[in-house]
Amino acid sequence: MPPRIGRPPGPHAKFRRIAERLRERIRAGGYPPGSVLPSIRTLAGKFRVGKRVVVLAVEELKRDGWIAATANRRLAVCEGAGRPPGDRVAAGVVLLILETNLERMVQVRVPEVLRGAAAGAGNLRAPLLLAHGPQHRNAMPGGFERLDLRGVVLYGAIHASAVRGYERLPVPVVFCDRPPEDFQVHAAAVDNVAAAADVTRRLLALGHRRFAFVRYLQYATRGVDPDALERQRGFELALREAGLGKKSYAVFNALRDEGPKAPFIRSLLSARPPVTAVLASDPRRAQNVIQAARAAGRRVPQDLSVAGFQERDTRMPEELSGPVIDLFALARCAALLLKHPKRPLVHERLPATWREGATIGPAPVKSPRRTS
Repeated sequence: MPPRIGRPPGPHAKFRRIAERLRERIRAGGYPPGSVLPSIRTLAGKFRVGKRVVVLAVEELKRDGWIAATANRRLAVCEGAGRPPGDRVAAGVVLLILETNLERMVQVRVPEVLRGAAAGAGNLRAPLLLAHGPQHRNAMPGGFERLDLRGVVLYGAIHASAVRGYERLPVPVVFCDRPPEDFQVHAAAVDNVAAAADVTRRLLALGHRRFAFVRYLQYATRGVDPDALERQRGFELALREAGLGKKSYAVFNALRDEGPKAPFIRSLLSARPPVTAVLASDPRRAQNVIQAARAAGRRVPQDLSVAGFQERDTRMPEELSGPVIDLFALARCAALLLKHPKRPLVHERLPATWREGATIGPAPVKSPRRTS
């Protein structure tokens, strides 16, 4: 900054009085952390001063770490603005909420989310604090009110009542690997519609005309998994584009603990006319269908093609064909979205990649025999 010409401003200069009034407003919660300040013109009119006075006041607040410029050149209140350093457990904490226990760390899903969130928080130069356990599905954890939060990342099947509580926090909140639905939070999710449409078009190109879609029901939210709903939309979109109506496919609901002997799989395999291609919204359901089909005498993929959404490092007995989700990239993206203020909402969509496995092939020339 070039040196100012003329007499240095005194401690009671007009711009410093305006800066202190803005600090008082921030301390009182009038401009909570993450909120965007009015424009320079609006503030000048509010305080009945010239725009140059407001610009100098704003520059002082920026130097002191009270406000910062956003990506669209607006001014947002920084997290922890106005709190004395001794009143903070840590500065700018990123809180990651997992609705699962850490003993499930042996699974691919949780470690990838932790690694990605840690990478994003590191990019923000913020500590990462983890709260985990199924108790967080229905309510926010207590005791973090005194933390100097940068923001909150939510992962898992968290109930709507808990999400509504997070919406009221003065800091940004981000869904990781979950569509935003109608919640007022940021979101980093897979481009489910595009990925499901892509795999369906691949199956159509292989000659398949009788399909099944398997979606996952969540106990925690008492409804269909939000990702599965979007994947169903992409699946149906591709069928409509091909001129196929509702008679060309069936949708089956799967519960969490059901295995290859689930009633819906028996219905799927005994459908008439027979299904020749299945798209599952997650890898476990896809594997259950494969096991049941082979037990019933169906060859995969010669008699029945099966594709399924899967994580990047999914450990499967065989190479499953289907869209691959990078949970590390999603969690990192979710943490990085905390650099944005609460408004406007930012919804990032990451593409899935295609895994050419061994579970899909051309439609059978002859219909497979009906199984009971």
